[in-house]
Amino acid sequence: MTADPPTPPRDQTTPGLEQALADNLASWDERAQLHVESYDAFALADSPNLIGPVVRAGAELMAPHLPGGSLAGLKLAHLQCHIGTDSLGLARLGATVTGVDFSGEAVKIAKSLAERSGLADRLRFVQTSIAAAPAALGEQQYDAVYTSVGVLRWLPDLAAWATTISRLLKPGGLFFIHEDHPMLDALEWDGEQGRLFAAWPYFNSPEPVTWDDGADYSSPQVLSHKRSHEWAHPLCEIFGALTDQGLRIESFREHQTMFWQPHQAIVPNAASTGFELADHPERVPLMFSLAARKPDAVTSSAAGGAASSKQETDPSEDLDDALKQVLWRQLRDQRESLLWKLEGLGEQAARWPMTGTGTNLLGIVKHVASVESEYLGSCFGRPGPDQLLWLEEASQLDNNADMWATPEQSIEWVIAFYRRVWAHSDQTIAQLSLHSEGFVPWWGEDGHAVTLGRIMTHLIAETARHLGQADILREQTDGQTGYRPPPGHSNLPERDQRWWEDYRAHLEAVARSFASDTSVPPAAPDSLNEEPEGVA
Repeated sequence: MTADPPTPPRDQTTPGLEQALADNLASWDERAQLHVESYDAFALADSPNLIGPVVRAGAELMAPHLPGGSLAGLKLAHLQCHIGTDSLGLARLGATVTGVDFSGEAVKIAKSLAERSGLADRLRFVQTSIAAAPAALGEQQYDAVYTSVGVLRWLPDLAAWATTISRLLKPGGLFFIHEDHPMLDALEWDGEQGRLFAAWPYFNSPEPVTWDDGADYSSPQVLSHKRSHEWAHPLCEIFGALTDQGLRIESFREHQTMFWQPHQAIVPNAASTGFELADHPERVPLMFSLAARKPDAVTSSAAGGAASSKQETDPSEDLDDALKQVLWRQLRDQRESLLWKLEGLGEQAARWPMTGTGTNLLGIVKHVASVESEYLGSCFGRPGPDQLLWLEEASQLDNNADMWATPEQSIEWVIAFYRRVWAHSDQTIAQLSLHSEGFVPWWGEDGHAVTLGRIMTHLIAETARHLGQADILREQTDGQTGYRPPPGHSNLPERDQRWWEDYRAHLEAVARSFASDTSVPPAAPDSLNEEPEGVA
């Protein structure tokens, strides 16, 4: 290694998370069109027996963990499916596949390839982020969740990724990933010195690596949306995110070959089965594969994936675990819906006090995150990931500090804090039974020997109560309301604006018919507050 290796060019500015994700979405919408040609997608769709090498290799690695060693008959979710070429291969191996991707252009192309291939009855594609995927898919659960090659670097948060995987898997379901090795991603090729050197992060940091060259890995064409951002994820973070969700690692392998050529140090191998390090390929792992299972009462054999007989268990334990899963899913739904109430708002609109007691959207989210951190953290002897200085007694008496965000606590900061709390809380829920005892000091005598089941029920009620507040505040801000936005579940009738105006006028007329009531009628929504700025 040279004493001062050359550093590849990259942008030195640090974008906010929302901007970074927006840049990446614009980049991948454009890449989707390029990849139709560079992936030879139409030829793949038109060839009924053609399955790409990535899918073939993945199927072989998954086989020991699948019933009968095959994907046939399985219901599978494919995360970050891009334009669907690998999803098509999985369907040809017998799976019924639901692919998800954040790029609308990619999903549009994937749907057209499914129609062209004649497999539209077993291929479905949905545009959604990873975090919102369970809701977008109607909380369906799958026999397997699959993802592969060049996907993790585009995700800033593996805790949210692993949570989605757990929610999408049936009990006993298999998660499989075949991905570029993070060690490879940390290395760069020095052409002048003829050697590899460590140039990029191996461990994750809040700031992404930002690129401004507009290069695409599979096409010589320079993108018009040149800026993109990547996040490093070491193996310890990948393993930790999955095991924190209770998934059990069944297999982990590192591989000396890969499916594409990131730089000149990696060349086609002699067997023409991929690419490997040109000199001493044993030096650096290029890819890894990992299989993990969501536990249930039935264990799977490591050889062939055949199910063994049900273990001897106390039936009451099965019922308790089933109840915990129901409560856990309800809590996760409430969390996601609450965060949606901040989507698309600027800092001023999110902070605007909408009531006489100063209730505001960003403050509600900060408050709910704070109390969850306490209830599912310190109350069970497991302090949360952040020191909550605003919950100290003096601060509370001084300015109600958990119900509003300081200027330094941006929307992005509050959301990241809430997601850190989720990850920590989910560890508590996964590791304890519903009968595990904790202590809530602010409940006085009632706070002794409280159980996880009681706390989860209380927290669901607490989150739902504040979600109702947030729903009303958001509707007053810009008219957005409902449980989830399309393509989720809004829980509202599908009516146009004129219908809602007539409906409200009818309700007002009914209210005015009670002329003998001398109480002061409420103000109309448009006169409650000066209109805040910053609504996207």
